[in-house]
Amino acid sequence: MSELEIGETYYPKKRDLLITENLVRGPDWEVERIGDVYTLEFLAACHGSGVDKYNIKKEEFEAVKARTLNGSDLVTKYDSIGHMKNR
Repeated sequence: MSELEIGETYYPKKRDLLITENLVRGPDWEVERIGDVYTLEFLAACHGSGVDKYNIKKEEFEAVKARTLNGSDLVTKYDSIGHMKNR
C-alpha cells in the first residue's frame, strides 16, 4: 500500500455484507437479534449525533437476513421516522 500524499483523498473500503444467525452487517448499518428484541443500528445523519438505534419487527430482521429487504431501505424508513419525531 502506498502512502497518501498531502491533498489526496482517502476512500475507506466499505465493509462486506456479513450474515450470521443473529446479525446482519452491511456497509454502514446492522440489524441484530438479541433474544426476542430486534434492532437496527446506523450512523446518524445529523452532525455529531453518533449512532441511531431502533427496535424493528422480527419480520424486517428476517427479510434483511434472507436478502429480500435491503438494509439500506430499512435505514431510510427508520431514519425518516426519527426525523418526524424530532420536529
